[in-house]
Amino acid sequence: MSFMTLREPDRWRWSHARHHTHTIIVVQDPEIASPRPPTPFLSFLGLWYQRGFWGEVQAVLMISLGTIPATDKSYVPETEWQRIILCSRIFVLVLTATLALCLILGSLLHAMLFVLPHLYGSFLHYLCAFTQHAGLDEDILDLRLYAHTVILNPAFAFLYTNMNYHVEHHMFPMVPFYNLPDLHKKIRHDCPPRTQGLFRAYRDIISTLARQLRDPSHYQHQTLSDGANPPRHHFRHAFPAAMSEA
Repeated sequence: MSFMTLREPDRWRWSHARHHTHTIIVVQDPEIASPRPPTPFLSFLGLWYQRGFWGEVQAVLMISLGTIPATDKSYVPETEWQRIILCSRIFVLVLTATLALCLILGSLLHAMLFVLPHLYGSFLHYLCAFTQHAGLDEDILDLRLYAHTVILNPAFAFLYTNMNYHVEHHMFPMVPFYNLPDLHKKIRHDCPPRTQGLFRAYRDIISTLARQLRDPSHYQHQTLSDGANPPRHHFRHAFPAAMSEA
């Protein structure tokens, strides 16, 4: 799977752990899909993984040569550095062998399975995944307010492994994907109102991002349902500075 998505798995495991720990904390989260101010062209390229492809290739090559970028060192424990160097070298070796085999056989078939799938097959995934956090507030601790739950049709929800229940996923990340719809029903009273469908989600997101081009401080306000627990304190400005000094 890691070769189909072109993501070295060990490094991304630590990256995603940091994402869940410090979601949209600007100086800490390495997976912010829509930083402020937004860059529409880069977001558009993300539909075909063009935004992340070259960055991932560059990082894996650098790590395979023994140099770990400073951003990666901030979330990968030092005890794991040699492991990610080894995994990156294996990753580069498999990719190089795949491309060499394509040249020898005069066919792209093997690359279509091991190198290129994310480039030609990520459209639907990105279309769904971009709704997870885009346009929402930054530098806050209340995980109900920095994620979207979007109700998709059954086919899209199945293909997206129910990650559209993203508030629920961040609140209880160990819950299996197939139980997220049931979890949603149980905790819906303590969450922001869900968004019905991709069209409505993108209507709100595009409107928010368009305004952020003029005013980067603008964000889409999430309101909690009646009867929900009160929101946790916002640490805007002070929180990232404290984290960066830690």
